[in-house]
Amino acid sequence: MSTLDTAKKAVEAFNRHDADAFAALYADDAVAPDPQYAEPWLGREASRKDVADFFAAFPDVQARADNFLVDGDTIAFEVEINGTHNGPLVTPDGPVPATNRRIQMTGGRFIRVNGQDLITDCRRYYDQAGLMRQLGLM
Repeated sequence: MSTLDTAKKAVEAFNRHDADAFAALYADDAVAPDPQYAEPWLGREASRKDVADFFAAFPDVQARADNFLVDGDTIAFEVEINGTHNGPLVTPDGPVPATNRRIQMTGGRFIRVNGQDLITDCRRYYDQAGLMRQLGLM
């Protein structure tokens, strides 16, 4: 499997809402900085919980990824996420109740993959303020 294959498998698992398959692509010591969190989440189980919480908040969420750029063990790509906020959104300040609003969010991912084709680093970049505005929270 290649770096590109690993990234595409993560998007496919995301679109199937398969938190276990998504998390299985992450190394036990993976790190993922995210604009929503003060500290990066760490490890495979944290990746599973993070994506499962997101699926609960946006049960119809789908992602589209394109513009892949691969350099050895690192891949960068754009991602667009669409969904409806029909469940509690877990945040560091506590859950945000469902707003029943649609979101469309574009961002970037920079992923590093190890020799076992597992994600060791996943840096997420997106407009968090724009997301909050779409949800009617700002």
